[in-house]
Amino acid sequence: MKNWMWSGFVFIITFAIILFFNIPAIAIYLIVIPVLIFIFIQGSFMYSFRESLSPVEIPSRGYEQRIKENERCMSGLPHGFKLIDRFYLKAIPDSITYAFIQESEPVICCIYNFGSKQAADFVTIYNDGFTLTTNDTLDGGMAPRPEKNFVQLFPGQNYEKLYNKHMESHIYLIDQGLRPLFVHGSEFRHHFMKEYRAQGDFIRKIPFWTFILLFRTVTKYGKKYTIPLKRQVEDGITRIFR
Repeated sequence: MKNWMWSGFVFIITFAIILFFNIPAIAIYLIVIPVLIFIFIQGSFMYSFRESLSPVEIPSRGYEQRIKENERCMSGLPHGFKLIDRFYLKAIPDSITYAFIQESEPVICCIYNFGSKQAADFVTIYNDGFTLTTNDTLDGGMAPRPEKNFVQLFPGQNYEKLYNKHMESHIYLIDQGLRPLFVHGSEFRHHFMKEYRAQGDFIRKIPFWTFILLFRTVTKYGKKYTIPLKRQVEDGITRIFR
């Protein structure tokens, strides 16, 4: 479902309630708007992490521009990345994803197009459930994540620089005793959805998770991860549990 469709639906229902009950202006600001935001976050999350969600082929109509944008971004990838998958995910917002694998390193790259914005990340999987994600937007640090899922964010960096920063932290984690795992192209989609659903399950278990997501969005929580992983560990932002 497109983001504007869900936003419009929530707005229309709320507006109808305001008119029907003749709610005063002060109550709109103090009660209705916060409730509207709460419903939007709750509804978006539940829809995006529903059990029936699964990747499908990119629709043949209506996504031509997004496909062109993703394919244009492909030219900026460092040497050695090969396209292994591309699919459509009907979440809020809906997205198309292009996935690439590095032929000589245990690194996966995903380029996402959400319609109004794009994002990309480099990911490496390690033993004992550890992962490292290097993303080019602050949104990548908005949601809570398990302590073994490391993240570093570098908004505005081109793919070459983003990949280099990822590899620097990758080498750091190897020095800490982690062992990288290779993901084969045929396994990618299964692994992607497994991690996607695990993220949703993790968030649901957090008390007052809706308010936490709102707080992190408003305060740009991802800013704390805009430094390399080694620096995060030194500053006490991130810990490596073994």
